[in-house]
Amino acid sequence: MLAPFLPESFVRALKRDFNDNIRVRWSPVRNRWQIERRGREVVKHADPKDRFDTWTRVATGYYRVLECSPGSKVCCSFCGKDYSQELFTLKAAKCPRCGKEELVMNWPLGDRLLEHLRFTDPERDGLQRMWRDLEAEELALEVSQQREKDNIGESIWKEEFTNLFEIQSRGYEGKAKFWENAPDSKRFGGNL
Repeated sequence: MLAPFLPESFVRALKRDFNDNIRVRWSPVRNRWQIERRGREVVKHADPKDRFDTWTRVATGYYRVLECSPGSKVCCSFCGKDYSQELFTLKAAKCPRCGKEELVMNWPLGDRLLEHLRFTDPERDGLQRMWRDLEAEELALEVSQQREKDNIGESIWKEEFTNLFEIQSRGYEGKAKFWENAPDSKRFGGNL
């Protein structure tokens, strides 16, 4: 597949914000845009289709930050079939054709991607900011789980309170006619 059109405004914004530290390169093997940062490739990928891209990055002194698919569909790395994936997400997706799962980031080249790159930029304290946000999210999740446990415990305690202390309770049982369950005699106290 030939490289699709690369928006000139996106390239200018990358140069403006990151000088030449970040570049966009089309991968003819994976059919995706690869956004790369100047530096050393640390991890050698096990994917055999990635050998060409890894060699290109190592030879030119860059490492991969992320990949973007052109358009709104992503291409499976294993079988090559295009399938739909939510925009602006990073999640594991399963190919409907081959059933294999891969981590897919579906961010079109544009302003939201530039904003994401600025936010995560390690030279602008992006990693510390991401760790701080992750810790805040984990703390909020932990607090909500504890609150849910407390609420369940309280509801169980309230439901079982009458049984624990053998308190008889009889609530409203609906509309009943006043003569039903009445004593047989007209005198107070029942039959005599």
